[in-house]
Amino acid sequence: MTQVQISPQDFIADRLLSARNLREVLLILVNESRQILAHEFAVFLPGKDVADLELTFAHLALSDKNAPCVQYLRRLEKAWEIVDGPRVLRSTDVPLALRQEWSQWLPTHVLVFQVFFQEGSLAGHLLLGRTQDWTQDEIFLVSRLVRITGAMLRTMRRPGPWSAIKNFLRIGTARVIVLLLLALSFVPVSSAILGLGEVVPLEPTVVRSPVDGIVQRMMVEPFSHVLAGEPLVVFEQLRIDNQIQVARENLASAEEALRQAQQGALFMADSVLRLPELEVRREEARTELAYLTELKKRMNVEAQGPGIALIDNYPSWAGRAVSMGERLLTIADPERMEVKIWVPATDAALLRVGDKAHLYLNLTPNTPIKATVRSIGYQPRESPKGILAYEVLATIDEDVPEMRIGYFGTGRIYGEKMPLGFYLLRRPLAIMRMWLGI
Repeated sequence: MTQVQISPQDFIADRLLSARNLREVLLILVNESRQILAHEFAVFLPGKDVADLELTFAHLALSDKNAPCVQYLRRLEKAWEIVDGPRVLRSTDVPLALRQEWSQWLPTHVLVFQVFFQEGSLAGHLLLGRTQDWTQDEIFLVSRLVRITGAMLRTMRRPGPWSAIKNFLRIGTARVIVLLLLALSFVPVSSAILGLGEVVPLEPTVVRSPVDGIVQRMMVEPFSHVLAGEPLVVFEQLRIDNQIQVARENLASAEEALRQAQQGALFMADSVLRLPELEVRREEARTELAYLTELKKRMNVEAQGPGIALIDNYPSWAGRAVSMGERLLTIADPERMEVKIWVPATDAALLRVGDKAHLYLNLTPNTPIKATVRSIGYQPRESPKGILAYEVLATIDEDVPEMRIGYFGTGRIYGEKMPLGFYLLRRPLAIMRMWLGI
């Protein structure tokens, strides 16, 4: 019986043809190729755009694509990408920057093969290295295995239509993403501006200090109902009482001096000459007393109409010194309200009178208050959050039972439609304009 002899290259070819998956094909290529030619280093380096082929080193079950050796091979890859067919690389064939690390990762002579799928696209590179030079016969033997490997890789990469779709998407992934983003950037969307929102009174009555003085106490508490004529604020009156007492004494003194001069005018000519001056002094004293008396009446601040009292920082008012015209409190109609939204200065360019607005209260976020913008502040101010913002007032379209003056939440203003790309890039563009000064 004649015994059939199988050459090592045929045995490896059969092993490649009987491989069950892509990983097994690559392991056979780098590990068992040593049976037909001796090598000290072997690795399959997949192409950059080939995601389904793994980096495969000889005698290693797993490979780290971020390892220093792999990073060096990726930099070195540029030295053979322009070469068709196998090529022997040495340290003298690569740029000087890569030459210094050659001995750390690679033997003296490295044989590089381009592995192609049969459709002509590059699958990756096979690198075989050793200290001895390569012969043409050895290169020919490995070239056959490389062609068989390429055929097997292509066969296993097309098991069904879903794989073909994935390959198509993978080939043009970057292009598809760019086109998709470009198309989405032109989709019209309604601009939406967020800011701190608050329910505020509509056309409230502001109560201001009628005099320069010291507040003794507030006669009403925050959010309490007040009636017309009800006392609101009491000022310290000790100083004004002293001034009135002095004014009364001055008036009495002036009247007494005038009376004595009138009596003396019958006998003394000098008294006649002093009468006009004394009469002026009496009128000045009388006027001052009348002014101080009226001023004392004004120090009792009363409500001009009914409503609820809105007082900021209520406990701090007792003993506070105030100036004439300084705001003390506000009287508001609890049934007349509107929405105030603090819009950051960077978003003010998107605001228009008539835009729709929603206020989502912190207490009832699922029931927004619908409103329409009626006015926009002409200059930014510091908001309660400490940022520069514009005050936007909006008329409430539909009342919400849960809302009350003083409730806070998040305001959202819906502006005109604009391309999605401009809406997303408006802030970076604004910052760029500031840097460029345009």
